[in-house]
Amino acid sequence: MVKTTLGASAPEWDALVDGLAVPSPFLRSWWLHATAAAEPEFVLVRNGGRLIGGVALQADRTCGVRRLRMMGDGPLCPDHLDLLADASNGRPDGAATRDAVVAALRQWFKAQGPLVVQLRGLTGAARLRRVFGPRASCVEMEPAPWLALSRDWPTFLAGRPSQLRNSLRQGARRMREGGAVYRATPDVPTAAALASLRELHAGQWGRRSTFLPVYDVFARAAESGVARGELIVHELAVGAQVIASQAWFEVDGRTSLYQGGRLTDDPKWRGSGGVLTAMILERACERGFSEADFLRGIEAYKQDWTSAQRPLIELRFAQGRAGRAALAALDAGDRLHQTAARVRRSRPVRAIVRATVRRPPGWGQV
Repeated sequence: MVKTTLGASAPEWDALVDGLAVPSPFLRSWWLHATAAAEPEFVLVRNGGRLIGGVALQADRTCGVRRLRMMGDGPLCPDHLDLLADASNGRPDGAATRDAVVAALRQWFKAQGPLVVQLRGLTGAARLRRVFGPRASCVEMEPAPWLALSRDWPTFLAGRPSQLRNSLRQGARRMREGGAVYRATPDVPTAAALASLRELHAGQWGRRSTFLPVYDVFARAAESGVARGELIVHELAVGAQVIASQAWFEVDGRTSLYQGGRLTDDPKWRGSGGVLTAMILERACERGFSEADFLRGIEAYKQDWTSAQRPLIELRFAQGRAGRAALAALDAGDRLHQTAARVRRSRPVRAIVRATVRRPPGWGQV
């Protein structure tokens, strides 16, 4: 069964998300409904009327061929994705149910005709790999750093690098002396918190940000997430001025850092982002959260906090002659893009042009 919306099946779907080894916030029904592209497709597998599994996809076309991607794929960078299959709470038929979901999805994909499948942000052990078998190519993406939490915050913090602890100590002192206080949604109105997040992120990253072009989509999802208690916007504020803001998911006993921003034009607030992160993690420990996930990317600040990484992969598959030709064109384009990126990092553009292009008469300076 294929539907464009989950409708009344949303609670069943979210229960299946809870059964995943890593319950991804990007698979929650509220996130999917808000971030789905123009052609959403929920492929649902039922047994006797009960939802036992499925996968959330979005369709478009590439090189004239239908392409399927994970729902919400793109600049929003969803992670830890996979098909859903009933874990059956330890019932003896649990493995058989999961096998049935894999088999049903395999048959559904086969019936789609010429097709390109490009699935990014999958877990390293994604069951979707079984759907497509050895003919699918698997590309490693940047991993997702994470750390296990405990209720003993002081002991946990003592295990972090000394440079981080010193930076937090100095930053926290500046925040106290400046009168900065912690607050978060829902105590802060959602619209105001999201506006502050956008303003701070734009001030910090400007045109380099890949988040700002999709901010409106995120904000639409975030409103639903805050209402459900599964997305929190945390702030450090001095009176009416917000100096640091971070959006974190809270799903099934896990918290995940999604996006943030901080004031950068006043040295008095240097380190506000790290101090806010520490406050958020301390809150998570006190509330009994099992782990904190920093999602895709291995930036240095994540390495200071985390102690492990989860692999993420991209799965590519094509069927039919047209599908295989389209995928080959995509692969070639990606290789060209990667080569150009390496060249840009290694040599100035001007040097490249001078070395490779014969100038026609009167051609200006590059």
